[in-house]
Amino acid sequence: MVTVIYVLAWLGCGGPEVAAPPSSVADCASLEGAAVEDCRFEFAKRAGSDAAALARVLEAIPDPLSRDLVLVRLAFDAPGSSARLCAGVTTDVGRQRCQQIVGRPHLQRGH
Repeated sequence: MVTVIYVLAWLGCGGPEVAAPPSSVADCASLEGAAVEDCRFEFAKRAGSDAAALARVLEAIPDPLSRDLVLVRLAFDAPGSSARLCAGVTTDVGRQRCQQIVGRPHLQRGH
């Protein structure tokens, strides 16, 4: 009976605190590990083909490697746009990854 009272009291106080999902790219930094990069990538995907929206997403990412990771992941998902996306890559690692994607023209057919 005492346990039931504690559970009801706990539920009445709102239960465990659940963090709200990030509402902006900047909020992604509050996550941990790979979730940060996945969050940033999701915001970039939502920008779709809107170049201005994608530019705003990228501007909100302070780390150049992280920005390049977003661009490389987008290029991988949309090989037909890879040359345009890879043009924005600024790091050597990003350029290498993009070269692998752009260098595979068979992936770009039909997209």
